[in-house]
Amino acid sequence: MAKNNADYARLVRALGFAERRGDEKEINKRASHFLNQSFSETIAEFKLKFEKAKEEVRNIPLDKFRKPSDMESAWALADLPEVLEDWDYLRYADPEKSGIVCGEREKKILFSRDSFKSFDLFGREEEIWSNAVLDLYYSLLWWREAVMCVWAGIIAKNLIGCLKKKPTHFLSAGKTDMLQDAAANQLLFRNKPIGSALDLQSISDEEADNFHRLCEKARTGSYECELSAAAAFKEWLRSANIKVLKKYGLNQKEAHSLLFAGSQQRPQIDIDLCWDEGMRTYQFVCFVNNNDIHGYKDKEKTGHIPINVLFDFFENAPQKTKEDLFRLVIRGGWNHARSLLDSGLVHHID
Repeated sequence: MAKNNADYARLVRALGFAERRGDEKEINKRASHFLNQSFSETIAEFKLKFEKAKEEVRNIPLDKFRKPSDMESAWALADLPEVLEDWDYLRYADPEKSGIVCGEREKKILFSRDSFKSFDLFGREEEIWSNAVLDLYYSLLWWREAVMCVWAGIIAKNLIGCLKKKPTHFLSAGKTDMLQDAAANQLLFRNKPIGSALDLQSISDEEADNFHRLCEKARTGSYECELSAAAAFKEWLRSANIKVLKKYGLNQKEAHSLLFAGSQQRPQIDIDLCWDEGMRTYQFVCFVNNNDIHGYKDKEKTGHIPINVLFDFFENAPQKTKEDLFRLVIRGGWNHARSLLDSGLVHHID
């Protein structure tokens, strides 16, 4: 990676990818290529890659196609509209499915690594796909890694900032407007490298290390928090009635799912950051999980606690339950930011 990898050191340490100071993992060269560019430069690069790939598939002799799906894939790529310079690239789609937007303002198409599912790219005796097509495929993969790394930086920066100001406010800020605003602000810097979100300039080395220690502490023993918080929620449900549940805007199906999940023998509460398609940002989501007879999580017995129900439960809960929920929020946010950054780190197979 380029010499400026030190800019990412605080983020790498804050998310627990360092054994000791000076031993931080690096962002891989493929993702850092895009992180070190502005979005305008990236779009210019993809315009060339798309045009080259489209031109080459248009020239594939028909006798090279061995099955209908090959021709369908080639035809779809050859017929793809021009790349669109969509500045909402951080929020256009789930970052873990991100790609490049093509088409017109009124009719957009997201072309990503997933768009190649119908392409039989590998494992053939006679490859029909050109280097340009493979280059486009891998570039979209590395672009996705870069976008996921940017979101890791946005999440970590806001987690640290929120904890510095008022830790107990963190759960009640669960609508994550802070993440939505931060992503929108990042888009304003059109001439800066998109990786500038990873440098955590306002965060000191000490704050990054303290955040890492806090998250490790929150993660250690948090299984007990899952059980105790869920037990408190189960008790809270005992006092609820249809009037209470309707107050939260739940329909009968949602209410039944919540009651069923929360009334099992040993429910477990888990909090994670999930992508919200409507808000186009990450949002904290709370689940009530239950295990089957073999001890594995049973999807049929899992319910989602609506955010307004969770807020009321949190506000009126005993201090111990608040601490349990707070620990689960920290664990969920930190773990998800770690998984996003991990996609762009150098690993042994790189």
